[in-house]
Amino acid sequence: MKLLFGLRKSGGRNNRGRVTVRHRGGGHKRLYRHLEYSYNNYNYLLSGKIKSIVYDPNRTAFIAACLNGNKLFFKILGGIHNFDLIGKNIQVVKLKNVGIGDEIFNVSLNAGQLGKIGRASGAKCKVLKQSDNYTVIRMPSHQIKVLNNENFCILGSVFSKPLKVLRKAGRNR
Repeated sequence: MKLLFGLRKSGGRNNRGRVTVRHRGGGHKRLYRHLEYSYNNYNYLLSGKIKSIVYDPNRTAFIAACLNGNKLFFKILGGIHNFDLIGKNIQVVKLKNVGIGDEIFNVSLNAGQLGKIGRASGAKCKVLKQSDNYTVIRMPSHQIKVLNNENFCILGSVFSKPLKVLRKAGRNR
C-alpha cells in the first residue's frame, strides 16, 4: 500500500464544476499520509521502531515513521515535546494492562477495532477505574466512558508542538 498519495480538493464545486458551496478553495497542495490505526495484528505493531518524527499537514499532531524489518509505516505518535523517542518502540497495550491514573490515547471502542478516541494533538484519556471485564476512562471531553478490557490503546498523550502565542494578527506574517 502506498504511504503517500495526493488529496483531491473540490473547491466547493460539484460534479459539473459549478460552485455549490461558497468561500471554499485555495490553500497549499497536500499529500495524505496513510496511518496504521489497526490493532488486529498486535505483535506487528509492537515490533515497529520509530525511525523519524514527521510533520503531517492533514492533522494537528506529528506522526512517527516506523520501521519493521524493511517495511515502513506511519503511526500516530505519543510522547513528550522532544525528539528523544527516535529508535524506541510504540507501546500498544490492552486496557486491562494499564494502571489506574495512567494517560492513554488512540483507544479503540471495541476489541480488535481501530483506535477512535484521543487522536488529536495533545489529547489524552485517563484511566479512572478497573474491574474484571471493564475499564472506566475519562475522555478528552471529560466525558466518562466504560470500555471492555480487551480494547487496545497506546500509553502516553499525543505528541504535539508547544503552543506559540502570537498576541496579535500581524505577528504570524
